[in-house]
Amino acid sequence: MNNIINIKRILPILLVLVAFFSCEEKFQVLDSSSYFVRFGQASVDVLEGNSVIKIPVTLAGPKQGSPVTISYEVSGTATKAQDFSFASTEGSLSIPAGSFADTIRINVLDDFETDGLKTIVLNLKTASNGLKAGLGTLGNKLTVNIADNDCPFDIDNYVGSYDVEIISEAAFGNPSGSYLAETSLTKGATANTLIDENFWDFGPNSVIITLDPSNSSNLVAKLVGPPQRVYLNAASLARFAIQGTQPFGSFNTCQKSITVNMELTRQDGVTVANRSVIKYRKK
Repeated sequence: MNNIINIKRILPILLVLVAFFSCEEKFQVLDSSSYFVRFGQASVDVLEGNSVIKIPVTLAGPKQGSPVTISYEVSGTATKAQDFSFASTEGSLSIPAGSFADTIRINVLDDFETDGLKTIVLNLKTASNGLKAGLGTLGNKLTVNIADNDCPFDIDNYVGSYDVEIISEAAFGNPSGSYLAETSLTKGATANTLIDENFWDFGPNSVIITLDPSNSSNLVAKLVGPPQRVYLNAASLARFAIQGTQPFGSFNTCQKSITVNMELTRQDGVTVANRSVIKYRKK
């Protein structure tokens, strides 16, 4: 009777051990036959414009004693050299021995065109050391969605009130620093021009800002004159500052922002009196 009781007591334990080792063996067989490399996500969303994105490819399995060489293909609607370029080797990468990951690095460029969403599609194709490139469709594909940052150009959208930040070098007895102001831009008589009547509160001149619809990096600002005097000392010190080199800058059609780089010279027209960066942000 005691033997029967002992068997009854240990039988559940034996069944648990058998089940454990049976499952463990099946797990080991499944795991060892399914080591692979993969993308950790299906997509990445970015905004176009001179940024670098890093896309890791990871090892789903134990560390390898030798490098894992991986190849991939590139497709999608984005155009190389116009919308993107590779900051790492195109089409291949290598996970170092003893490591779990390597990275694909892509430069996302600004094409300055209103052309909508673009995509870069990366597909893992092969991996060395007997590893799979993805597990079926799991982790073998990643799509980079590049959102357009170029909105349609309309000069009327720039008419209105602005907050202004002026970052200036030391000049005219004032220290260098950042100054905040407000102003309004009106539409000029010439196509794609804006007028700032209050560019300098101590000067008699307004400023004409010309925007180039085909290139948001092409902006010119010119004082209305002559004479283009923007600072005048007391009569006993008849000195003044005039516009120096042709101002330049850029604008953003989506944010309705404008940046003007302005240089002023003394009356000799040569000696630089001040350099300033004027940033307009529409309210």
